[in-house]
Amino acid sequence: MKQVYIINENHPQLLLFFAGWAADETPFKQYRPKNMDYMICYDYRTLDFDYSIFDRYRQVNVVAWSMGVWMGSLILSQVSRDKVFSLAFNGTTYPIDNLEGIPVNTFQATLDGLTPATLQKFLRRMCKDSNAYKAFMEVTPRRDFDEIKEELRLILERYFDMFGDANNKSYDEEKEDKYEANIEKYNYEYNYAFIGKNDRIFPPENMEMNFCDLIDCHPVLTDNAHYDESMFRFLLQDMWEMTASEFRYHVKTINIERNETENDLQYHSIHRQSPRCKTLCPCTEYVRPRSSCAAAGGGENAAPAHETCLPVCCGTQRRGQYAKFVRQRLPLPPYRRVRMRNRVLLPFAAARIATGNSAAQRLVSRNEGVYLRFVAGR
Repeated sequence: MKQVYIINENHPQLLLFFAGWAADETPFKQYRPKNMDYMICYDYRTLDFDYSIFDRYRQVNVVAWSMGVWMGSLILSQVSRDKVFSLAFNGTTYPIDNLEGIPVNTFQATLDGLTPATLQKFLRRMCKDSNAYKAFMEVTPRRDFDEIKEELRLILERYFDMFGDANNKSYDEEKEDKYEANIEKYNYEYNYAFIGKNDRIFPPENMEMNFCDLIDCHPVLTDNAHYDESMFRFLLQDMWEMTASEFRYHVKTINIERNETENDLQYHSIHRQSPRCKTLCPCTEYVRPRSSCAAAGGGENAAPAHETCLPVCCGTQRRGQYAKFVRQRLPLPPYRRVRMRNRVLLPFAAARIATGNSAAQRLVSRNEGVYLRFVAGR
């Protein structure tokens, strides 16, 4: 990984920007964050990184874009969050994934068919319209084609080695253990995630899936394309002159998402009618989608075969057995199983057992929507 200073004037703060695949400093060197040093990272053929910059500065502000969101998470997960403020833009922490990133087949087809001509088509798709594309071509990165193709290939190989191939349905316990260990090691949540609804590289719904159920991250839906100069000007320059209240106000103005209450009402009204909604088995220890029960034995209310159900572990006694069951039975990539276990099923089970407790019932309600998104994404 290359780390290039654009501004190196010994300021107490650093703006650290993780650019996307095939990028260099050319499109981003005109920005001047106020009272900060400014460094750009790109060329992800290796993960070599100089971590000493986190000791050098009092505060490190991070902006990550596209493939840089994943690369940034690998780096930031290894340092203390105490003096790091981070924002993601049009990328995910699982960038090669059918549910939370670029679909595997799409990524593989891009790599297999990459030529100078198809690269230009890719750059055109990054931009919102022809005018934006023409402006981008004036500052397009100046890297060798063979170099960026090798970068894309190595990104794919490294990602599969670290987190697995979502299209590979075979089960290898040793590899699964490795994937889950890496997931725990490199888990990182950005403070803000800006999601462009006009992004034609990362599907917006996949980015929403990646960020929507995180505890510390604030997702913001905007009308940006994958590459949007106005957004980069805000993230890499203008926002650092704003006060905290001005920043929050600006985020509110660019957030095109509807009122949270309206979204929740619409979401639950849709999913109450969904054939994939969550129901409990008669044994009360399993949660499963109705469609599984119907497939297992005729009708939504029929008692399902337990092998089609999703076990809910409410403590440590069955956790090992539960983890093995989930890894063998659920058609989910390992990171989604880990997240489901830690943030959805265990709280759900705890609340389910505490019958009659209003706080527990609210916990069930709060986690139900997250669980339904897991089920719908299977």
